[in-house]
Amino acid sequence: MKRGNDSNGNDTRRAKRTKYSDEVIQAVKEIFAYDLRPGRGSSNSSAIICRRAYKSDLNALKLFTGSEAAFLANADPKFVHRVANARMEAVKRAKEAMECVELSEEELEAGTATYTNPDGSASAEFRLMFTSIGSGDCILIRTPQGQSLVIDCGQRSQPRHGQYVKEIQDLLKEFVGTERDPDTKAVRPAQLSYLIFTHPDKDHYCEAPRIVFNTVQGPRVLLYTLTQTSYGESVKGSTAARNHFKKAKVCGRLVINNTKVGVTTPGGKEITSKFTFDGERLKLIEEPDCEISLLSAEASPSQHESCPTNAASIVTFIKVYGRKILLTGDATLGTEAFLLRHHGELIRDLDLLQMEHHGSGTEHAGRTFVETTNPRIAVASSGPHQSDRNPRWSTIAAYMRVTDGLPSQEGNQTPAPTAHRLCKGVDTHLIRYGTETLWHSPTAKVNWWQVKPAYKKYGIYTTDSGMSHLQFFVTPERVLERRWTSNAGDHRMKVLENGVVDYTPPTGGSP
Repeated sequence: MKRGNDSNGNDTRRAKRTKYSDEVIQAVKEIFAYDLRPGRGSSNSSAIICRRAYKSDLNALKLFTGSEAAFLANADPKFVHRVANARMEAVKRAKEAMECVELSEEELEAGTATYTNPDGSASAEFRLMFTSIGSGDCILIRTPQGQSLVIDCGQRSQPRHGQYVKEIQDLLKEFVGTERDPDTKAVRPAQLSYLIFTHPDKDHYCEAPRIVFNTVQGPRVLLYTLTQTSYGESVKGSTAARNHFKKAKVCGRLVINNTKVGVTTPGGKEITSKFTFDGERLKLIEEPDCEISLLSAEASPSQHESCPTNAASIVTFIKVYGRKILLTGDATLGTEAFLLRHHGELIRDLDLLQMEHHGSGTEHAGRTFVETTNPRIAVASSGPHQSDRNPRWSTIAAYMRVTDGLPSQEGNQTPAPTAHRLCKGVDTHLIRYGTETLWHSPTAKVNWWQVKPAYKKYGIYTTDSGMSHLQFFVTPERVLERRWTSNAGDHRMKVLENGVVDYTPPTGGSP
């Protein structure tokens, strides 16, 4: 039998009989049928992965100019197995990525169903915590009816206390609650209701595998921006967050911007109808006393912004017992413009605001946005990271200037452009902040907060203020409270609806 005169069918049968398994032959056929077609490598993720394997050997490129049968007959067996394995691995990854979205209509409905307490208990307190995760973001939320939400979970520089992973894991278990395993009857952490990755910067997602996915079940719903493959950075000894997306019952890319409003699966399937939208607003949670909405996702950056990824941040709005909260991720001036245009009245006069981008001094905190939101309390999720030095003084000053008669950093009086709402008379606390050139610590002589102790008592907080995690509650009586424990005892600082602060330190010690 002459090899050169064999038909494709005979070549394939001989290859199957003498060298290759059915799986290898099928993978090679798929390479020739799909991956080598013009333009496939630019749009098909499995093709890209496969091409990296078999086109890395330039001398072997000529083997792909014929048919798959000729390739099987003439290529080195080791090379054949390498490219076939690359193709099979790519297909396997693609299928795994789709597992979280190949659901029946009933499963999709169940994934977005409203949670109620198993014991039927009435609405309780709303709880929100800015965790001290370092130079990054991780926010834990529990609604009055027991639904749990995590917004971001990552860091670029660890906090000063080394046990932060276990601390936040234990806190997450508290927020999520427990359930009994139906088979073993053992008590275990319950399912997380929602997980939101505001945008694919490492300091917003890299700790999720250790702290979230390996601690509780779920999440039931996972929402993110941009592409799933962007969530690939990991901390040492851990896996990438994108590898865990399949654990979500419903997983979707959220877009709320000037050109599109909707949710699609990682594979591109529209699932917008599975969520409740009110114009440019996704109503994620609706309870009698608590509504959580997503207002912006993948907003366009402004003309001079250097990082469009930050502008894409998901922005979360909460109204609970009449009090208003806004959580901003790394929102920028472009995001602010979208929010003001579409949700200006909704975000006016907030009770609690997360300062955008860890309170950094660039591309956000525009005057119109600051004066519109005009919060009672402003919080920066920040930590030790010298290249950032967040929060910056310029951002702190932007929020403090809406309060009448506050001095500038140099001690000069600055007139108030608007009516003030930032709380006064709160608990005494120091704030670490940076300028464009210096980092100010609570012990440094140049620290303005140390030199001017009277001005420690305004409602600006950071997660790097030496107070560990920042925890806030909203009670059925419509009171916003910050709670913490010190050597002096348990503290409760109450902010009433009219902005009056009710705080008396425990007897026997300082805060």
